[in-house]
Amino acid sequence: MSIVETVVASLLTGMVLFTSVGTLYSGMRSWVQGLKMIEAEMDGTQAVRRLNQELREAMSVQVAADGQSLTYRTPQRNSNGDFVVPPIWDGVQRRVIVQSLGEGRYSLGFGIAGQEYTVTRNVVLRDPGVNGNPTYRVFTPGPGGITRRIDVMLITRTTGPRGAYIYQRTRETLFLRNVPSITN
Repeated sequence: MSIVETVVASLLTGMVLFTSVGTLYSGMRSWVQGLKMIEAEMDGTQAVRRLNQELREAMSVQVAADGQSLTYRTPQRNSNGDFVVPPIWDGVQRRVIVQSLGEGRYSLGFGIAGQEYTVTRNVVLRDPGVNGNPTYRVFTPGPGGITRRIDVMLITRTTGPRGAYIYQRTRETLFLRNVPSITN
């Protein structure tokens, strides 16, 4: 082999190797971004699913005026775990609340008022998809005096490749069976 052939072969090998590494790096970055999008989506979806489970048995639900929290009551159960008939309140005030973690980050907490446990820590209250990033209402009650449905919207955020934020919106309408308080 001549020196020219060796140099040309080395250059071609280097170009193929450089192109292969670049393609691999680009694919890995896209894969990581896809994983972060799934993570953001799962945070919101799991929080809304948990909320739906909590409110499925609620007797009454009241959404706060600012749309950032709600309180609910569940019926009492007997020793077998069955609901007492006629339904009566179990005496425990429960709530779901959006709590500030600082730096524009919020968490969604469930449980007995004042003792909520955190379901997700990746909630943001400013909508990045709307001009001016206004604050949005997480909970919006349906029409009427008795809340029979709640529209829920959560925007969750994760940090993707190169520190860029990845946002995910989760919207769902929860239909409640709400048994109003029985009075004589």
